[in-house]
Formats: sequence, structure tokens, C-alpha cells
Amino acid sequence: MGLRRLGRLSRPDPRFATQALLAQTAVLLLIIAAGFGLVALQLRGELRSQYEQRALAVARAVAADPAIVDAVTAHQRSSEVQRRAEAVRERTKVLFVVVADDHGIRYSHPDPARIGERVSTDPAALSGHEAVTFERGTLGPSARGKVPLRTADGRVVGQVSVSGYAPTRCPGGWERWCAPRPVSARPRSCSAC
Repeated sequence: MGLRRLGRLSRPDPRFATQALLAQTAVLLLIIAAGFGLVALQLRGELRSQYEQRALAVARAVAADPAIVDAVTAHQRSSEVQRRAEAVRERTKVLFVVVADDHGIRYSHPDPARIGERVSTDPAALSGHEAVTFERGTLGPSARGKVPLRTADGRVVGQVSVSGYAPTRCPGGWERWCAPRPVSARPRSCSAC
């Protein structure tokens, strides 16, 4: 193919085979990117569900502790509830374990100065139903489980709120979730619990 066409200089046209190869490569890259995007969305949903179920399981375990139920039922803000809740938090590496009475007053908190204050989030479990959410609070994104605290006869006397693992962002600023990372450091401020 010559460089002269209709009396003026022009670039040679790419061959049809080259154009077809470039088009196929572009379509293949788009399909791969879409596939990775769909898998990432599905994995993100699965991770959120697992974080929520873990927070709920820890909250259920704390709510089943008869010593905590007895102390909250008797409205005794003793150090026993705080000690037990903190022991669970440290063993399970969750962000917080907060026990509150039926008025939403805290009996335990990672920051002992917050004990005796009203919880700052909706005390949803006081209605008698478990609740799980995935929220972005002051400690970052976290799964939260709330379970009613019941007496032996089934009366709701309070709630247990647990914030599970907080997913971390991947290096490089990508908006995707990485593997779970336990947050073992005590939060300095927790207005979300």
C-alpha cells in the first residue's frame, strides 16, 4: 500500500486483522473488569454478612451470662458487668461490648467514664428483637449486633450491643474490602456505642 493516495501524503490504514485484534482485546478487558467487579460486590456482601453474624453471636453469648442478667435486673452498676464485658471484648477482639439496662443506661463500655450514660444509638433490642447493622461510625465501618437481655421468664431488662470486626481498606486507596482485621486497641472515643 503506497503512502500517496489521491495526491496527498497519508498514513497507511491499519490492517483489518489489527483492528479486529484490538477490538477483541478491548471487549475481553471489559468482560474481565466487569467480572471482577461483580465478584468484588458479592464478596463484599458476604463479608458484611459474616461480620454481622459474628457481632450477633458475641452479643448472644454475653446476653446469656446469668451474672450480667442478674446485675442489670437488680440495677446494680457494679464493676462485675464491666469486668465480664471487657473480658469478652478482649478475648474476641471486637471493638466494643456495651451492656445497657431497659432505659438505655450503660453498665459497660470500653471507656469506663461512659458507664452510667445513655447509649447514643437506637436501643433497638429493647423491643425484644435482635438487630444487626453495618454502619460507618467514629471508629470506621463496623458490623453491629444488638440482642435483648432477658430474665429467665423472658422479660426484657436491657440489651447487649457488640461491634464486630472493622474491615480495613486495601493499600493504594482502592474502594474494596480486604480480609478482616481484628481491632484490639481500646478505642479512645466511642460515641457510636
